[in-house]
This record gives sequence, C-alpha cells and structure tokens, in this order.
Amino acid sequence: ASLGAVAAMRAALRRADRFDGAVVISGPLTDHGLRHEPNGEVTRPARLFLAAGRQEADIVLDDGLSLLEATRKIAAELSGQGHVVRNECGDGDHTYAAWEAMLPEAVTWVLNEH
Repeated sequence: ASLGAVAAMRAALRRADRFDGAVVISGPLTDHGLRHEPNGEVTRPARLFLAAGRQEADIVLDDGLSLLEATRKIAAELSGQGHVVRNECGDGDHTYAAWEAMLPEAVTWVLNEH
C-alpha cells in the first residue's frame, strides 16, 4: 500500500517475466513514472488490482488529482494498454485498517486467473 503500491506496480509492469501481477492499494500513482516498456509496447500483460478508499478523495497529488481520481485514471490507462485491471473503491482512508480490509480479496483476485 501507499509507496509500496507504487513499487509493486513498477515491478509488475517492468518485469512481467518475473511478476504475474500486483496489488496496488492507495498508491500515489500519477506522481511516479509507471511506464512498462521503453518502446511503449506491452509484451506480456500484467494482472493489476488497483484500489483506493473513498475518503482518499481528500488526498491531492502533485498533478492536482485526488488519490481516488488518480487510481481510476491510471486503471483506465493501463486497461487501455492491454493489462488486466480491476479497479475498486473501498471504504476507509489512507490507513492500515483500510488496506487490510481490501487485501484478501485483492490477493485472491490477482492470483486467480478468471
């Protein structure tokens, strides 16, 4: 979660040969470079569970988007690039309790291809 979510996403996008996917909860995604391939092509789609809490709409990132808006925006962009993306908006704020509540469903989804 948080900056760990950014690290997980970067790893999944940059090393799809090593990581099947990532759980990305409450990450400040638009503040960090998330490009997957130098040439812009998706060689192997990542399976990404992106989520943020409703109360995170009050957290404004460097680009002016809220954390919640940024999560939705990045989810749409990554989906459009060919990645398998699930975007959820849960209850809670930028807290361990909120992240723990989302984690079981997120991990189960990432690890189980439907």
